[in-house]
Amino acid sequence: MQSTVIQIGKDAIDKADPVVILFGETATEALQNVSVIQRFQQTDRWTDLRRGDAVFFDEQEYTIAFIGSSVHENLRSLGHTTFMFKSEGEEPLETSIYSAPYTRPAIMDGTTIMYKTKVEGDL
Repeated sequence: MQSTVIQIGKDAIDKADPVVILFGETATEALQNVSVIQRFQQTDRWTDLRRGDAVFFDEQEYTIAFIGSSVHENLRSLGHTTFMFKSEGEEPLETSIYSAPYTRPAIMDGTTIMYKTKVEGDL
């Protein structure tokens, strides 16, 4: 499963905040202002991600430490999830993917986001 960043909202990236909100192309204007907009290459092939799988932002690899119960449905229907580059703590958000390392990746227009699973043999 792969997407490309096509737009970065004016308030989407805060250098002090370890959070990145992703949405698909149908996001409202208000959401576009605070989100990174992604376009998926193949919408007929969705991957069910699990703890231990990887997400690449270009060449930057992140391991999924926690994936919320709403992530798969939100990705399929809205192209939406929230990446948290920090520990999930005691009450993780069910709409989020928590990943390590805890350093937020460099994201720009054209960044490729690759979601890879161990089950598919991608890792």
